[in-house]
Amino acid sequence: VDDLQDQLKEVDTLRKQLREKDATIKALQAQAESAGGVGVPETDFHAMPFTGPSPYVSVPDHPYNPFEANGHDLGGGPHSHGQLMPSSYEPGYSAYPTETVRTMPTEGLDDMEPFVRKPYATHEHPRTADEMTVHPITGLKLVETPPELAKPFMDLKGATVHMFQQVLQYDKNGKKKQKILIITDKCMYVCDKKGIISKCNTIADVAKLITDDRTNLGIRFHETAHDSDLMVEFPTQGARDEARHIIMTVQKYGEGNLTMAHVGQLEPGHVNFKKPAGYELRLRGLTSKQSVFRLLDETEKRKRVQHEMEQNKLEEEYGKRRQQSMVAAASEEAYKQNMQAMQDAYTRQALEGLKHELRAEFAAKKDAEYQRLKAQIKSLEQENNDKMDELSRVKEQWIGHRCHRLAPQPHIPSKQTEGL
Repeated sequence: VDDLQDQLKEVDTLRKQLREKDATIKALQAQAESAGGVGVPETDFHAMPFTGPSPYVSVPDHPYNPFEANGHDLGGGPHSHGQLMPSSYEPGYSAYPTETVRTMPTEGLDDMEPFVRKPYATHEHPRTADEMTVHPITGLKLVETPPELAKPFMDLKGATVHMFQQVLQYDKNGKKKQKILIITDKCMYVCDKKGIISKCNTIADVAKLITDDRTNLGIRFHETAHDSDLMVEFPTQGARDEARHIIMTVQKYGEGNLTMAHVGQLEPGHVNFKKPAGYELRLRGLTSKQSVFRLLDETEKRKRVQHEMEQNKLEEEYGKRRQQSMVAAASEEAYKQNMQAMQDAYTRQALEGLKHELRAEFAAKKDAEYQRLKAQIKSLEQENNDKMDELSRVKEQWIGHRCHRLAPQPHIPSKQTEGL
C-alpha cells in the first residue's frame, strides 16, 4: 500500500509538471498575441501538422510591405533587423520552428500630424542700392569718400568701399610717404591725394598679414601676384585692426588662405619690396552697389524658389506616407488573421512536441516502476514460500513430539453434544 501511495504521488508530481508547462505555453501564446500586428514571422509552417488554410505569409507577398518601400534589407537570418526567437521550446527537439520576427512600422492615420506648408521667411534688405550701409554677404560696413576728397576720387561714388584711410607707406629704406589706402570688397588701392593709383592688388592674393606692438601692418602677397609687398603705418591701432579684419573677412567669403604673424617691431626686412621682373601696374575695376543689390535680389528670389521646391517635396512625401498608412489600415484585419493563424499553428506544434516528450518520459517511468514492482512481488512470493515451508516443518515437529500427544477420548454422544 505504501508503494502504491508513493506511485500516486509521483503521478501527481508528473501532472503538476504538465500543468506548469501548459501554463508556460499559454503565456508564450499570450505574449505572441499581444505582439500581433507588429511582427511578421518568416518561418515556413507548411511542414507543420496543421489542418486548414496555410498560415504562412511571406513578407514580399504581403499587400503592404513597408520594408521594401522604405529600402530596408529583406534578407533573413540572424543578421536581419528583427529579433531572433527561440529555436525550440525544449532543447533537443528539432521539430519546433525557428522564427525571425521583423518590426513593422505602427504609425497610423491618427498618429500622423497634418502637413502645414511653412511660409518663406523674408529677409529685410534695402529697397534701393543707395540705402545699403553694409555688404549683404560679408556684413562689412560701407563707407563714403570724405567730402574734401570727393572730386579726385569721384570714381568711388556708388562703389562698395569698406575703408578710406590715410596711412604712411614704407619703402625699402624705411622712409615714409603720405598715402591713402582704399579697401573694397575685392581689391586694395594705394593712392596719393590727387587720386593717382600707385599700387593695386586683389585681396585674394594676400598671403600673410604681419602686425607689431605699434600701428604698423605688413602685407605679403603670393608669388602669383607678380607684385612687391606692402608695409604701412596707421594713425591708430584701431584703424590697423579694422583693416586687418576687412582683409580677413573678404578672404573668408571669397578666395585665399592667409596666415597671421606678430612681431615686436615691424621692419622693412620683414617684407619684400623688390618688384619682380616684367612688373607692370594692373588696375582692377570696382564693384558697384547696384550690382551687389541686383545680386542680393536674385539671391532672395533663388532662396524663395528653393524654399517652395523643398515644401513641395515635403508635401509629396507626406502624401506618399499617408497613402501607405491607408493601405496598411485597409489590410490590417487580414494581417491580424494571418498572424493569429501562425500563432495558433506555433502553439499547436509546441503542444504536440510537449505531449510527445511527456508521453515518452511517462512510458519510461511506468516501465521502470513495473519492473521494480514485479521484482518486489517475486521477492515477496519467495519470502512467503520460505515462511510456509518453515511453518510446515514446525508443524510437523510439533505434531511428532511425544509431549504433545493427547490420550484418545471415547465418543460418547450426549444431549449436549447431540447434533454437533
